[in-house]
Amino acid sequence: MKVTLLQKIIFFLLIFHFQNLSFAQCTPAKEPDMQKYLEKTQNQDAQGCSQCGMLALYFCSARYCVTSEDISKVGTMIQACKTNIINMGQPYCCPEYINKEPQWGISAGGTSAAAKSGLGSSVATTNNDGTGQLINAINTLTGGSNAGINEYAKNYAQGQQIADVATGVIDLFTPSPEEKARKEKARLEAEERAAEYRRAELQRQMENEKNAKQDFKSSYLDRFKSGSEQDKSNIVVYGMDYYISDKYSYDSSAMVPEWKKWMTESITNNNKFTTTVFAGKALGFNYNKFNYNLDISKEEAIRLLEKTANSEPEYAPYFGISYDVVKKTIKEKNSKKKIVSKEVNTFLLSYVDEGSAAHKIDLKANDKILKINNVYVDDLFKKIQTLKIGDKIDVTYLQNDKEFTKSLVLGSKVKDVYNIDAMVLLANYYNTKAKGNNPEKALYYFTKAAENGSPNAMYALAQIYQDNFYGDKKTNVKFKFKKNDAFAHEWYLKSIGNPNYETSTIHNLYKNGTYFEPKSYDELITMYKKGIGCEKNAAKADEMDALKKIYLSKHPQS
Repeated sequence: MKVTLLQKIIFFLLIFHFQNLSFAQCTPAKEPDMQKYLEKTQNQDAQGCSQCGMLALYFCSARYCVTSEDISKVGTMIQACKTNIINMGQPYCCPEYINKEPQWGISAGGTSAAAKSGLGSSVATTNNDGTGQLINAINTLTGGSNAGINEYAKNYAQGQQIADVATGVIDLFTPSPEEKARKEKARLEAEERAAEYRRAELQRQMENEKNAKQDFKSSYLDRFKSGSEQDKSNIVVYGMDYYISDKYSYDSSAMVPEWKKWMTESITNNNKFTTTVFAGKALGFNYNKFNYNLDISKEEAIRLLEKTANSEPEYAPYFGISYDVVKKTIKEKNSKKKIVSKEVNTFLLSYVDEGSAAHKIDLKANDKILKINNVYVDDLFKKIQTLKIGDKIDVTYLQNDKEFTKSLVLGSKVKDVYNIDAMVLLANYYNTKAKGNNPEKALYYFTKAAENGSPNAMYALAQIYQDNFYGDKKTNVKFKFKKNDAFAHEWYLKSIGNPNYETSTIHNLYKNGTYFEPKSYDELITMYKKGIGCEKNAAKADEMDALKKIYLSKHPQS
């Protein structure tokens, strides 16, 4: 019958706790080593320490063994236990027992007289006249008195009981040859599986590294090689820190050994983008998978972000549209005046910003722009960027399958919102207990960002006025002024004023900039339903719910 390790341990513990066998001398209560390894069996190494516990039991038994038969039995079990412990490998649960020798018969009749009389060695090597030697030994140990002989007989019987019970236990703790072979086979198979996994993982890592390097080279290093500050930031921030680290979890910085020098020079040149990215990193924000940090001090990072936050925004020409590129095949004359087919790009409008230059000439969603200044263009965005604010252009477009050409004057739009991103970063820094821990400054920068049009800053202000905190109570600061639900309602309403608000580059890269916060819809729905900070208005609650659904249908990832 095969016996599991658990059954072996249970059987061993039963021997330790079985009280009806009169092993008065060899019990955990009277034998410290047995108690020690019983506890280790329960709390440390069940298999290894159980063997040590049995070894302690056998050494105790040895002190009561006087016949060659008993010594042979217990000696065999001691050796078997030692072998098992050694085979299990280091560290041993009981290293002190490995080289220890049993003291045969020293407790059978008193002090170590058995050893002095040569009983141990003579009994161990005698097979024919063991009875005579036993009688002589008993007389020597007891002085020939009846009381002494009776006491010796009692102790001998107890030792015999231990030896008999232990003989059965040895089979449980000594694996059969078949079991040893099975375990060895299983071990070798497990080692092979582990080795195969390591080989496959190494191969995967090598392949991943190869792909990452090739992708980084073709997508960034070969593409942005003019040496301009813009190209360098594209390589480091967009390529190295964002794209490659996210897609491959690979640190490609070794391929750009001068990246720290590039970014430091860019910050020195007052580049708002790189300043916001790396000053934010210095304050514990703007991390992806690798710590690409310029070792800017906290004080310097705050100074740089304050400078960016207080800077004037830059403006760019603004058309006021969003679109998808649609290919179209046209026919035109070539240089030899032959009619040939040609594929060109047209631009299907998905959104027209109210009040923009495009809106003023009545462009609508689903209209298709064909030409600018009577010429097909490959990239409409780049074309607009080559123009100036106030430039007049002719736009040819299809509307309801009719072609129109109208003139418009390009408007203007803030070129970037890095100054607002810097405000949001500072607000979040001071709003965090483990970082800036300053409610007054947090409120100042949230308000400043909100006044500059940041929807998520408006949402944060609404939360602060409604609950006296923004974020998590455990990690974010508490604001101690009186709550004001009406102010909260006002800021929630303002925050949904422009659902087409363009998420900042910093937020797209690091989830820590300015963006539209759709959670305001949920807050307004609750406020209108319950009359919090406003009059109860079920119709308004339904209106907010409808606006939320429209927004989420256009922005499913929000």
